[in-house]
Amino acid sequence: MNFDELNLKDFLKINLRNAGFNQMFEIQEKSIPLAARGNHILAQSKTGSGKTLAFAIPILQKVDENSRHIQAIILTPTRELAQQVEDVFRKMTAKTRIRSVCIYGGASISRQAEILRSGVQIVVGTPGRVLDQIERGNLLLRSVQVVVLDEADRMLEMGFIEDVEQIIGETPSTRQMLLFSATIPREIQHIINKYMKNYENLDISRDTLTVDGIKQYYIEADKNGKISVLVNLLKEKQDLGQVLVFCRTKRTTDWLSEKLRVFRINALPIHGDLSQSRRNKVIQLMHAGKIKVLVATDVAARGLDIKDVGLVVNFDIPDEPNAYVHRIGRTARAGRTGQAISILSPIDHANFRAILNTLKVEVEPIATEMNTFYRYKEEAKRAAPRFHRMRRR
Repeated sequence: MNFDELNLKDFLKINLRNAGFNQMFEIQEKSIPLAARGNHILAQSKTGSGKTLAFAIPILQKVDENSRHIQAIILTPTRELAQQVEDVFRKMTAKTRIRSVCIYGGASISRQAEILRSGVQIVVGTPGRVLDQIERGNLLLRSVQVVVLDEADRMLEMGFIEDVEQIIGETPSTRQMLLFSATIPREIQHIINKYMKNYENLDISRDTLTVDGIKQYYIEADKNGKISVLVNLLKEKQDLGQVLVFCRTKRTTDWLSEKLRVFRINALPIHGDLSQSRRNKVIQLMHAGKIKVLVATDVAARGLDIKDVGLVVNFDIPDEPNAYVHRIGRTARAGRTGQAISILSPIDHANFRAILNTLKVEVEPIATEMNTFYRYKEEAKRAAPRFHRMRRR
């Protein structure tokens, strides 16, 4: 089914066409008609499934552009995701009088307040900063018709659920709720039961946490050989486009990106200790194709939507299945294909095997010849002692 088959406002038809959106994804096809009728919706869908348009289109169908009151609020777990969601709204409202604003920490609170006071119809933001603006009297939600909780399970993981409930409490009892979440923990079910009576349950998660369109592999490395393997992979997989490499800690992220640059691989780190302006700059460089490799922590990568990521590498193995899925889901976005490769030293095997057993998936090994495996052996030897000292701290 394509968007032309929907009875959309003219500006939406034009802006969807200009943005290159034609065929609908399953989550869009199932949720847009229901949301447009005012139904509460609980949607379980895998990452990269096209859910932003699934809630943006119904919202924009009912927004009154002649009113300067806030009519919809979208809450996201991270500032990066908030920025990406608001960017979709901007594209979909081109050449209209509908205005949106992105509210998140790390940016000027006074500038955000000024935009809010000037009159906007749509607010996208992170719970902490949104609540801050409410408490300062800059953000009034009494005219809100639609509340969207995007990636609700991640907001729970990051400790935002109390803030989310407080924000919902500032909206009218007549508001429509659209909740998108990969999983439904007990605390999320509590919100559903409290605020979403007679909701439509859309589960397109396929009863598994794994992600379609991603070829998953693992590669063996000895205790000191992970850097050698990573460099070799990045050199050999240049045709796959941009790469996301995941590490467990901020310190490892900084160190590894620096080491990759020594190997003449264009890499930059992204993690929570970077300033917001620096994070924005790194993402802009990635979007522009000026950096090949982004080395990230799990928290920093949440919500990132970089369209040309063809390869995700787990330099450190995550602790649990959800993190693994969220990582590899950074590739194969919006119907594309991609690869995910996990680099395993002997101590990683038990954890990795537990993740695969939970997900009920099989991951293929990549066989390596010794001369290829140690192509960068001497460089790896020089790097490894410092790396392992850091890991012990």
